[in-house]
Amino acid sequence: MLQRWLLTSCLLLLALSAEAGVRRIVLIQSVERGNLTLDRFTELLRAQIDQQGQEPVNFTEFVVTPEGFVDYPQQAIVDYIRASFAGRPEPDLVITTGGPAATFGRKYRAQLFPDSPILYAAVDQRFLQGVHLTDSETAVAVANDYVGAVGEIPRLFPGTENVYVMLGAGDLGRFWRREFETEFHRFGSRLRFIWPDGMSYAQMLQRAATLPPRSAIFFISIDLDADGTNYPTGRVLDDLRARANAPVFGAQSAELGYGIIGGNLVSIEAVSAHTTRAALQILAGASPGTLTPPVQPPGPRVYDWRELQRWGVSEDRLPAGSIVQFRERSVWDRFKWLIIVSMSGLVGQMVLIGALLAGRAKRRRAEQALRESEERFRVLADSAPVLIRTTGVEARSSDFNVPWLNFTGRHVEAERGDGWLAGVHPEDVASCISTQKRAFDRREPYRMEYRLRRADGEYRWLLDSGKPRFTPNGGFAGFIGSAIDITELKAARATLSNLNRRLMEAQEQERSRIARELHDDVGQRIVAVSMGLGALINLIAGGDRRAVERIQELGREVQALVGDVSKMSHRLHSSVLEPFGLASAAQTLCREMSTRHNVAVAFVDEDVPPTLPDGVALNVFRVLQEALSNAVKHSGSDRYDVTIRGRGDRIQLDVRDQGRGFDPAVALATSGLGLVSMQERLRFMNGEVTIESSPGKGTTVRATIPLRAA
Repeated sequence: MLQRWLLTSCLLLLALSAEAGVRRIVLIQSVERGNLTLDRFTELLRAQIDQQGQEPVNFTEFVVTPEGFVDYPQQAIVDYIRASFAGRPEPDLVITTGGPAATFGRKYRAQLFPDSPILYAAVDQRFLQGVHLTDSETAVAVANDYVGAVGEIPRLFPGTENVYVMLGAGDLGRFWRREFETEFHRFGSRLRFIWPDGMSYAQMLQRAATLPPRSAIFFISIDLDADGTNYPTGRVLDDLRARANAPVFGAQSAELGYGIIGGNLVSIEAVSAHTTRAALQILAGASPGTLTPPVQPPGPRVYDWRELQRWGVSEDRLPAGSIVQFRERSVWDRFKWLIIVSMSGLVGQMVLIGALLAGRAKRRRAEQALRESEERFRVLADSAPVLIRTTGVEARSSDFNVPWLNFTGRHVEAERGDGWLAGVHPEDVASCISTQKRAFDRREPYRMEYRLRRADGEYRWLLDSGKPRFTPNGGFAGFIGSAIDITELKAARATLSNLNRRLMEAQEQERSRIARELHDDVGQRIVAVSMGLGALINLIAGGDRRAVERIQELGREVQALVGDVSKMSHRLHSSVLEPFGLASAAQTLCREMSTRHNVAVAFVDEDVPPTLPDGVALNVFRVLQEALSNAVKHSGSDRYDVTIRGRGDRIQLDVRDQGRGFDPAVALATSGLGLVSMQERLRFMNGEVTIESSPGKGTTVRATIPLRAA
């Protein structure tokens, strides 16, 4: 007892020197050190709180002897604890471990730490029956099923008649004796229970060594023997294992490995985890009354393989899903690699010579086949009407076919490595290097167009396609590429693009002419008719009422016609584009589309220059007109976002919707005339249009056109 008080005093002195930011936890233990279950629980709890907590924690421990949990005067201990905290803040949390400590904490809480939250941990739920916990209290209870643990004995040892219950002679032992005698009545005459009444520790061990046949031992704990001596759980179990003539059973996972067979044990690890979680929540500010930690039941079933072997219990008797620990390795498990290596060595020596001979013959055949394959490939490559170039793993060209060398007029030694780049047009070298590097890094095919100097000095456009090469075992071996002359094809494309540009310019001129005629001629004449009809109404205002109504009807029709012709004129050629610029024309178009189709069109312009080079504003406006019309017609959305931005040296147009979307490739291959026209409009201006869409995910049309002349 004196050593315990000295230890507690040292802990208190350490607590006084702790920093102000450290959280303080008081642990009230039920028994002295030596109880395997509570020692294991406290060890896990402290480690888990230290590891998982956000702040450092200072633990102070007090021990309440088991005698104190049943009407034992412990006012002296209460006074000592209070004196230890005199002039210091109350702890942030009080944790009791075990039933006696929980009883002590509830009984003296008002005198100890009335303002500190308290957590009753690792306490059998019997100790809390009929107890009303306040808002500052909570509990992590354990549902010890001793009846189920005893029922495990006949399952493994059929015919068991006697069960020797090992428990102490102190107040705690007497408490459990009363509980067990009540609960064990359900076994009736099937089992006879033997109690160590008035025995010393030596007599208990002697009784365990002389039990009658068909007996088993059920170990609880020995708080005190009849002589008033307390014994550590580990020592008791070791002594039982050495002297008992019957198998030993228990109820706590911490006792497994010390001589008990096992069974449906309470997991101390799970109890500690639940307690740690609740403690950290309380330290974080949660009210204990709002926490409802689950009652920890026994399980899963765990057994000690050594004890099963000692008492001849086959694993077939164990319930399904049981866990067997401490399994010893068999001779095969311990020496299987030595056996395998030895046998392999013997077998290897027998087949080594044959394998070497067979391998030599196979290697010769493979070398011959490789030479023949390389020769066939060389003939095929030199006969192909394309330029072929191979590259090694370091992205340096290694070989060229005869058509390539004939095209460039250079020797293969001059072309190898990066030598072939000497024939590439200076403006295309950087693009070739970056494309090839990206393909090598990703191990993926590439396609690139560049100009290569022919033997006569003329640069010709080539389309170069390459694919990665791999060895039979999957190793990367470089690239093989083939190139064809597409100079005439590019010239044809340029001619076609020029024709398309001229056709679109002619179309725009024709639209402008029609718009002017509709606006300046037809529109003006219709206005004159409308004005004449209005004057006629005034002249015959006193005449036939029906004539007046008819003339009024004609006037309304003519006015509607004027509006339609005006709208047609604006659609053919925007009257806002030239005088007010691209941004104003685009905003007007969005407003008209919103009114005409009863949808929301949001328009944003950023840094759009007021004046743009010839053709830029018109082509961007036509692309917007086409893209917005297609979106309203096909997307099914009721909102569209249009953005025009000036990006330094280019103009960027974005038209977005959240509609049904489509597959651009399918649309271009079938009925995508509008998409083709947008692409052609921008191509001759060195611009480009991209379409991002997929079914069900909306559509984004993005057009980019440089401000520099094409």
